[in-house]
Amino acid sequence: MGSMKFKLLLLLLALLLFPSSSLGQQRAQGVEVPEGWKKINAEGLFTFYLPPGAWDTGLSGTDEYYREWRIGKVRFMFVYEPMSLPAYDSLDKVLGPGYQESIVEVGGRRAYLFHSSQIEKGRKLYYTNLFVGDLPKARVKLWMQLGGAHTDELKVAEQIFRTVEFLKP
Repeated sequence: MGSMKFKLLLLLLALLLFPSSSLGQQRAQGVEVPEGWKKINAEGLFTFYLPPGAWDTGLSGTDEYYREWRIGKVRFMFVYEPMSLPAYDSLDKVLGPGYQESIVEVGGRRAYLFHSSQIEKGRKLYYTNLFVGDLPKARVKLWMQLGGAHTDELKVAEQIFRTVEFLKP
């Protein structure tokens, strides 16, 4: 009987110390990362996760810290501390009429999330933009954008945004 209790205790300890990989990867702040997503470290400034199959296009900025990936046919990019931003009071000119705005928290910071669509080269394209910081005062730490031809392709954007963790103030 004592041997059975010992084995149960070992099993319990093993489950507590080494949780099942089927639960997904855990970040420090408790956000669950979908299984198989890869961690991207943005030069020690912040981290985030991308789904399997995302590939780096090799495009990067010279004046700003800009990077771009493709996730299937979807384009994902970020700019850290962007130098130019759309004026908050005229976002409809940049995002198009009828955009949806919400204020969210990303990496423990206030952020502005926008869903919009535009006609480009005769096709309707959909975008999700995230501005971490004080967009009305043009003090943005991070701008992320995901764009695609179908609204269902944009569901991954908010999953990515939830995995952002800032490493520097």
